[in-house]
Amino acid sequence: MNKFMRSKWLNFVLFDFFWLGCVAGGNQWLWLTAPVILAYLIALLNAHAVTLSQLMLAATLGIGVDALLTMLGVFNFSSAGWPIPFWLMLLWLAFVSTLPLSLAFLAKSRTASVLAGAIGFPFSYAMGERLGAVTFGVGYLEALVFLSIIWAVMLPVIIYMIQQAKGLFHVQT
Repeated sequence: MNKFMRSKWLNFVLFDFFWLGCVAGGNQWLWLTAPVILAYLIALLNAHAVTLSQLMLAATLGIGVDALLTMLGVFNFSSAGWPIPFWLMLLWLAFVSTLPLSLAFLAKSRTASVLAGAIGFPFSYAMGERLGAVTFGVGYLEALVFLSIIWAVMLPVIIYMIQQAKGLFHVQT
């Protein structure tokens, strides 16, 4: 079971399902997405694939950045939650699980983590905007460029913080 829970492919596929459930379903699907994501995170903790400090540290930073962007009017959400919608906070916890597993390769190259942040995050938010989960309070292109700059810096910072919390980026699968 331990090796199964540490699977990079399982982590990658499950995160994609979690992303879709959270973004497409929003708070209306929390009754389904929350128990599944939390059960998966508990299984990862029990398999020692991640630590609670890694999950909480990185998720708090991501939630904080999204909250700041919401307060600045870059993001507008119709879903309830504070400081951001509940589904997005849950999604941050799910995303953090990918860093020591399916996205562990990003820890080996600062260039890769910068590029992943600069491209991946704006793409994810753009898809969320297309699905109606978020609207941008600034121009579409302006929002994507702004997100690209922010996450080109923040993703390497989050990875560094997780490494400091526990050097788990060399998980054996």
